[in-house]
Amino acid sequence: MGVRPMNIQQVDDKGELWLLSANDSYSNHEFEIRPDVKLYFKGSKHADFLILTGTASIHYHQAKIKELWKPVIKAWFTDG
Repeated sequence: MGVRPMNIQQVDDKGELWLLSANDSYSNHEFEIRPDVKLYFKGSKHADFLILTGTASIHYHQAKIKELWKPVIKAWFTDG
């Protein structure tokens, strides 16, 4: 499975991390095949590293997308 930069948009009260990806993205395809994920975080230039493991799931909720959407995210989507 591949590694790619993604940006967490929200951490909810249950500790779930929310990210946005295109419906037809390769990431979504990979999550459907193998939902086990590792998330790598870098805190500063010289230290503070964190790795989280978990299970990804894909949700298609228009209200949640609207809640999380920011104009800068548009650059990551083919049709904006």
